[in-house]
Amino acid sequence: MNKFDGLKLAVKRLCSDKTNIVLIILLTICSTIIIFGISYYISIKNFWNDWLNNSYDFRLHLVMYDPEITNQEKLIQQLSEQKLDDVFTYPEYSIFGYALEFQNDSVDGETRIIGTVPNTKKIIKGRDLESNLYEIICPSNFLPKSNIQNKEYDASLEVDMSSYLNGKLTLNVFYSNYNDNAIDFKIVGLYDESYDYSNTNVCYTNHETIKSINQKYQPLLFEDDYPIYILINESTNLEEIRNIDGVEDVVQMKTIKTSVGDDILKVTLILSYVSIFASFIIIILIFKKRFENRFREYGLMLALGYTRKDLKVINLFEIIVTLSLSLILSILISYILAYIFPTIILKNDMQLSKLNINIELVPLIISIIVSFIILLLINICIIRKLKKSSIKSAIGE
Repeated sequence: MNKFDGLKLAVKRLCSDKTNIVLIILLTICSTIIIFGISYYISIKNFWNDWLNNSYDFRLHLVMYDPEITNQEKLIQQLSEQKLDDVFTYPEYSIFGYALEFQNDSVDGETRIIGTVPNTKKIIKGRDLESNLYEIICPSNFLPKSNIQNKEYDASLEVDMSSYLNGKLTLNVFYSNYNDNAIDFKIVGLYDESYDYSNTNVCYTNHETIKSINQKYQPLLFEDDYPIYILINESTNLEEIRNIDGVEDVVQMKTIKTSVGDDILKVTLILSYVSIFASFIIIILIFKKRFENRFREYGLMLALGYTRKDLKVINLFEIIVTLSLSLILSILISYILAYIFPTIILKNDMQLSKLNINIELVPLIISIIVSFIILLLINICIIRKLKKSSIKSAIGE
């Protein structure tokens, strides 16, 4: 028997035996769980790592100091000599308000404006910040809504800011003691919020603008020595900063919130274990039935003149076809899940909805090995049993 005849016979047997279809389905489920589950885990870990390294919020630290040992002005000078992206005080940090241009039934217009320095954002339209007061850069997809932090994010409500470039944004600042608190800003640039994981309701201006607004509305902020803010980068040595005379501690402003991702990882792991365990139980039951049918079938084939070598060739082709079908299906399903998971399952989370799940090579190889071992063990057991039995016992005579 040539190899082509062996392949034809293997395909014919696969199509005629319903247990093979069930086996392919189960192997597809197991492979999909392995491929997508591990790929999701790797993607979410990489996402968190990039978020920690690039996000403004996670790079922002507070420098706590003892005013009896050093003073704010001296410490700011010392910090300016360190490898930092920015050094500033609390009155230069940020303001909140409502953007009047964007208030409607769907969004309340809440916007935050943070003080920063040039070259900290990836500008995609317009220009970066300069020394001019009351100029801002905003995210290209703007969502001025206060409850986006409460997992009520809706990407369909985002505003394309292209038409607002070089236009005005009027911010009604949150200062209850003043009635005349509407401030006009000029939008000079749009930045890519996905580049450094910025919130979509945050615009940036220079520190002098924030400082001048707070001097007008909150002059008491300038009477106390608040902690100093620093924006670190990959070259920053926090231990060096902690060793500066008078520095008590350097505290990260925001720690990563991974509850959504952790919960999904836990659910994914539980479903994976349950599904794989259930699949193995069903595969064992199929194996028992398949063993009885194949043992009798191989006896008849030997009686008809097929050699044991022919049976091994047919078995090998059957393994290859079964493995190929289940693998193709599992890869296809994994890619579909990778596409719909962020857009459907994670759609209410502002950051994770932008997660890019890449199907990794490692889980693909693992799924091939696991599936191949399962199929190989099933067929080896049948062949070994057949070697120890006569043709008559195999066909039940």
